[in-house]
Amino acid sequence: MRTILLFITLALATSAGMVIRAHGSLQQEITVPQDSMVDVIAWLSKNDTLDYVIKTSEWKITPDDTITTLGISSKVRIVVTDSTSTGYKMDYTFMDSRLDTVEESPLGTYAQAMMEKLNKKIAGTTVHFETDEFGCITRITNLNEIRKRATSLYKEAVREILALDEVKEMKKAGVDFSKEMKEIDTDQLVESYLEELKLIFVYNGNSIKIGETTEHEYATDSTYMNDSYVGVFSDPEDGSYEIVSQVDNIIPKDELRILVGDFLDEVSDDSTDISGYINKAIDTNAIHTSYLDVKYMTVGLPYKIVKQETTTLRNRGKCEQTVIILDDYHY
Repeated sequence: MRTILLFITLALATSAGMVIRAHGSLQQEITVPQDSMVDVIAWLSKNDTLDYVIKTSEWKITPDDTITTLGISSKVRIVVTDSTSTGYKMDYTFMDSRLDTVEESPLGTYAQAMMEKLNKKIAGTTVHFETDEFGCITRITNLNEIRKRATSLYKEAVREILALDEVKEMKKAGVDFSKEMKEIDTDQLVESYLEELKLIFVYNGNSIKIGETTEHEYATDSTYMNDSYVGVFSDPEDGSYEIVSQVDNIIPKDELRILVGDFLDEVSDDSTDISGYINKAIDTNAIHTSYLDVKYMTVGLPYKIVKQETTTLRNRGKCEQTVIILDDYHY
């Protein structure tokens, strides 16, 4: 499971085309052919099988280098179990996974071990789901079973993680994650199981205008100031297409100080007031970038997805990336 500082959802598509939030914003469209659209529609048949490789990576960004702190690869399989004029029934099965070589550190070891144990435990788990005729997911049919299994496997992994020598040493040093790990948010846990599945079908059912759009949005009570970009491209020769979106959010330094302070208060037993240190260390705004690039086959499912979340403060930061690549397609 990955810990993300901020999760920013792009709700940019409607049946009438791609739209950008307009409140408090300045919008500019660039090179947009009129009345030119891509329709994200799945064209599948019963027994079609798609294998995807999912690569999850995290990097620590420093002034001198970019260091890998987490890397894991896994495989999933999607099988069309039924196809009708009104939609599809499909299975999404977690296959094998492997841990990549990463930086050695107590915290890195903890994160690596957690990811590895969870991925190994869920291997063989199958999600049964249904879509409409366009490939838009409408229902997870065994959601209760997935919820129970996810909670059970997570508790098993937590017990094993807390028994690690590295985690015990971190606790002795005043950093204790046990309380946070045991407080399970079932909905968030299930969402982590379904995250990549939903990403594969993220735009299905939408008709989106081809072209490029940029926008600047000023800060409001509920949103950060941000710059956003959406690009939609189509290859008329082979029918493939691509949808790219990026949002750069400016996180005010005062709010970032509060987030860091609250986090340290939760995981540390040290009662020392470190607010002065935090204020000195965080003396400028941070930038959080949400990036998503989906490349589609003519059958209306992706052959490559890149999703990236990057948070930087000056020339330091963290990057989390998920790459989903089609490994094989049987039809």
